[in-house]
Amino acid sequence: MLKTILTKEQLERIKEHKYSPCGYSAVDLVLNKYVWVPVSNHLPYAISPNMITLLGVVMLGLGTSVVYYYDNTLNGVLPMWVYFFLTFTVFFFQTMDAVDGKHARNTNRASPFGQLVDHGLDIFSYAFQLVMVVIGHRLGSSWGNFLYQFFCYAVYYSHTWEEYYSGVFSTQIDGVGVSEFQILAAIVILFVPMFGEAGPHYNFFGMYFSTFFALFVFGLGILHVYTTVSRTLVKIPETHRKDCMKFFIPFLPILLSMILVQFLDIFKIYTLEMMVLNGLVFSYLTSEQIIATTSKSPQINFHLDSALYVVALIVAFFFEPEKQVYVIGIYALYCFQKYIVYIFSVSKQIMTYLNIGF
Repeated sequence: MLKTILTKEQLERIKEHKYSPCGYSAVDLVLNKYVWVPVSNHLPYAISPNMITLLGVVMLGLGTSVVYYYDNTLNGVLPMWVYFFLTFTVFFFQTMDAVDGKHARNTNRASPFGQLVDHGLDIFSYAFQLVMVVIGHRLGSSWGNFLYQFFCYAVYYSHTWEEYYSGVFSTQIDGVGVSEFQILAAIVILFVPMFGEAGPHYNFFGMYFSTFFALFVFGLGILHVYTTVSRTLVKIPETHRKDCMKFFIPFLPILLSMILVQFLDIFKIYTLEMMVLNGLVFSYLTSEQIIATTSKSPQINFHLDSALYVVALIVAFFFEPEKQVYVIGIYALYCFQKYIVYIFSVSKQIMTYLNIGF
């Protein structure tokens, strides 16, 4: 079932790839000193760095499963303990995501494959964190849901584009980055315990506070993407700037699909499931772009499976809600199978070539 996807030349370039992160934000510096370094120094050697990364994502998955048990429409009120548990899973993931690289360096097990695992799992974890944020503000299938998804995926994709052309993967801009946004997410998740179940629906400038906050975050996302693109373009020769923007073309079907689902009845009934599917499609595309970056391969200008998602959603418009489940379900199984084969095939090739384990 596994396939040979990477050539020997690509594998050699992946072997030679060096991860270049940007500097720490203000919050990063505090967490690094008082949390991340102490935790990394006490991790046993028997636990591999990649297992630490995976453990963080599993915890987020557990939190998402709890949300699914109580309300998959993401607009209800959960037991109070659930909100605190969800917040814990976000900080647990944040800690594991920050210490995996430190543990790799402490145990002399850092490798390009570790970066691929780290980024690959980071991408899919966004779907879980988005589910928690949406239920925290009781947004359900509203347009506020779309605004949060756009913010998350557009920002990450722009950083993937930046790494492809500059060699640097940014985790913060002007002192504001991933840690700050994860703390913001935790505040959103705890909104109901702090202000009551009607808190997200308080009138604020003529709209629900949850909607206003989603618009605010959406604006931050637009600014973040603009800043990322602007500072990267100045590093690229003017004659190549038009071609480099083609990197964003495969993201357009993802954006279109997030808009289309807003008009499908199935999204109101299976909000959580559709958000996870959005995350799956985005993860598939971005994982391939990350491989293109680390193997110094041509950028992906068209992604068939993202385009097929749009087709599946358009076809679903012609069916009743109970039939829409089958249309989207068939596509979800197809995409999941393609994604799993791709991930395992690439992972096996890289681990074999580098002679390392997971």
